[in-house]
Amino acid sequence: MKNSGNTDWPTGTKLVFVSGNREFCADNRFEVAPAKSGEVVDVNAVLTTASQPQRQVAYFRLTDPEKGYFGPKFWVDVFAGADPSTAASPMDVDDNKSAASAVPAPKATGGLNPATPAPGVSALVEKYALQLQLLQSFGCSNTELNIALLEKHHGDLKKAYAELTGLSDD
Repeated sequence: MKNSGNTDWPTGTKLVFVSGNREFCADNRFEVAPAKSGEVVDVNAVLTTASQPQRQVAYFRLTDPEKGYFGPKFWVDVFAGADPSTAASPMDVDDNKSAASAVPAPKATGGLNPATPAPGVSALVEKYALQLQLLQSFGCSNTELNIALLEKHHGDLKKAYAELTGLSDD
């Protein structure tokens, strides 16, 4: 994993399980080596796949001993003994439920499954379908907030994400 931030990762940085299939993760926390800005380090986590064919997803964040979570949420998506072409994408899974309860997202929103948008938001959901899909895959699931920030930043995904995660200078 590359430390693409401007701050070094200190001793005590951990990879932390935050949601998904709990039985997939042997532990909640895994040690991460310190990394200077721009450095690439190996990150290891022990995962246990199901004995029956199924899809398993685990979402993780990095945390340091003093500041808490940092960086985007990311995931591991495994198809244990299943045909991957028949499984839902990570964005179709409510990460507070098991993957077995996932339902395909409606096609009209470009693969998103947002909460019912406020009146007038539907056109913006369509306008920013790709950006919204990517933001949701990064763990930013508040569709109305995502749209407001995309509008503010004229569709610029990088600026909207930076503001959502507190990495923005705005």
